[in-house]
Amino acid sequence: MSGDSGSFLASPADVADERSVDRAFDLAIEEYGRMDLLFNNAGIGTPAVQMDELEVADWRRCVD
Repeated sequence: MSGDSGSFLASPADVADERSVDRAFDLAIEEYGRMDLLFNNAGIGTPAVQMDELEVADWRRCVD
């Protein structure tokens, strides 16, 4: 959409799931024919516990 600076597409995706990311890209290409900009605001938190009580697996999932 050349010159359409007011157009955008939001596509929630689970960045830990490759198929989910592929669907988001496919949707953008289908809608606009290309992707000029990608804004990634991905992340998860950890359980609300004291740091020394946080399970290593929960911390790994957060930073991965």
